[in-house]
Order: sequence, then C-alpha cells, then structure tokens
Amino acid sequence: MALRQAAYFSEQQYLDYESQAATKNEYWFGEVLAMTGVRLRHNIVTSNVITALSVKLREAAKECIVLGSDMKLRAEHGSIYFYPDVMVRCGKQKNDMNAVFIENPNLVIEVFSTTTRDFDRTAKLLAYQKIPSVDEILLIEPTAVKVEYFFRTQTAFFDRLEFNILDDELFLQRLGVALPLTEIYRGIAIL
Repeated sequence: MALRQAAYFSEQQYLDYESQAATKNEYWFGEVLAMTGVRLRHNIVTSNVITALSVKLREAAKECIVLGSDMKLRAEHGSIYFYPDVMVRCGKQKNDMNAVFIENPNLVIEVFSTTTRDFDRTAKLLAYQKIPSVDEILLIEPTAVKVEYFFRTQTAFFDRLEFNILDDELFLQRLGVALPLTEIYRGIAIL
C-alpha cells in the first residue's frame, strides 16, 4: 500500500506533487502515502471485476462508467485522495475528460493485498461510507474466495453480506446487476 512521507502537504501541494510524480501517491489528512506495486493475483482479480462490470452494465443498458485504479477519488472535502481498485459512477453526469479525480462514485471496490488489508478494512472503508453518493462497497480477498458486500440501507447506514462460495452470485442492488464470484476469480487458483 503505502510508504509514509514525513512532511505535511496541503491539498494543493499534494495535487501539484502528484501531477509531477513518477509514481502514484494517496493523500491522508496531509500525509502523502506512496503506493507500492501489486501481485499478479491482485491484478487479475481487479481486471476480472472491471471486465465483468463493464459487460454487465452495458448489457443492462445502464448509464455508468467503470474506472480502474488510475483514477483518484477525492473525499472529506479534499482531506483524502485514494486510488480505489475499481469505481463505478452512474447517471447522466457531465464527464470532464481532463479530470484527475472524481468525488461521486456509486460503487467502490478494493482488492486486498498483504500491505493494504488493514487500512482498506478500517480507515478506507469508513471514508467510503461517508461519501454521500457511495451506496455499495466491495472488499475482495484475492487469496481465498471471500467478498464482503456493504450496501447503504434506507436508514443511510451500511449493512454487510459475505460471499465465500465460488458458485455464489452477488447482486449489486444499486446497479441492478449480478456479479458471479466465478467471474471475479476467473483464472485464479484459490489456495
């Protein structure tokens, strides 16, 4: 996940630094967190999810865009910038094709890695739940069949379901599409 930099950065300093950086960096309340690379397993799972969601949303004639981990998510009024593994944003929205971040995804997905698991499950999950447009969050374990599905209820709180059987199918309520776990884990030998 991240190597912590010592200096405090303002939001604008971070954005300026990030625009010139050779690597990706997340931003956490003034702290710049250098992103590390991922393993092949992580990348395959992420690609599988992007492909499956893109196809299913297109087949369902949904007006959504599926974004990979090169797009930043701005949260907490600019106090946080993350690079989620996958984001989906739906609806008729004007897309600024020069944007370097978005603020209003409907679905956020993190695929765990050894170095990010704890941070993804705690701080990131809470930050995502505070974003008003986020109705669904997936946390995916790439080394075992385990997908945690968080969804916003009518009371604005999030409920959680866990899927851990390869034949399970996860129905994304907000998006109105099903995501079979066999598609998430396609090409992955489960330990």
